[in-house]
Amino acid sequence: MESFYYFGHSNCYAWMLDYGNNIMAVSTEWIHETDLNRIRRDIFTPQSDCWSFGCYTGASMSRWWKHIVGVPLWGNTESTRYGPVSDGRLPEGAGKWVK
Repeated sequence: MESFYYFGHSNCYAWMLDYGNNIMAVSTEWIHETDLNRIRRDIFTPQSDCWSFGCYTGASMSRWWKHIVGVPLWGNTESTRYGPVSDGRLPEGAGKWVK
């Protein structure tokens, strides 16, 4: 796999896959950073371009991803703004993009 992009809700520890569907503003399905060991490392090339556009993933999950999956994951240390998407641009982070 040469690229991986996550667009959705998250916190610094997990991607929230159904945020707000069953219970308002709560997720009942997620991928936690400790679940990343279920991903096969060998599907990624060493040059894979991996990004998480969920909020706060750069605060913790990016480090776990690199350690477990073996390639960097760009994530923002703060919230993500999706407004630019309506102008054909990628989401912007309020904090720093880190990997």
